[in-house]
Amino acid sequence: MHFSDEIPRHVVSLSDALTAAELPFAFGAAVALGQAAINDPREPPDIDVHVFIDRSDAAMVLAALPDDLPRTADFADSLLFSGYGVLAGSPPLIEVILRGASADARDRVELRHLAAGTSVPVLALQDVRAWRSRGAPEQTGPGE
Repeated sequence: MHFSDEIPRHVVSLSDALTAAELPFAFGAAVALGQAAINDPREPPDIDVHVFIDRSDAAMVLAALPDDLPRTADFADSLLFSGYGVLAGSPPLIEVILRGASADARDRVELRHLAAGTSVPVLALQDVRAWRSRGAPEQTGPGE
């Protein structure tokens, strides 16, 4: 199975888990940009999950994430400390980003339709571009 075949399975699993936990979220990166980005041979696709809660509530995300997804050794510490963590380190890369409860991007979330009639929330294109130009959040202390 090609790693891009794994993306829809991971996206649905993450979406179901975060929805069940009633956490506000949206996907960015290749999921938000669509199938062309997933199949782009120049850059391995990734899954960015933007969760609209404050870092002080990171434990809720940790509790909600599916158990079957591989985690890097420092995932929990990184998410709690900086609001950013890599859930899986090989293609597809899965990154979890805590954006804060008042993130402007939350108001612009759109739905993207996947195969089999599934829809997932995605960041608006302007927010994907802004995120890509900034990169991952700075490493700061918990709750800052």
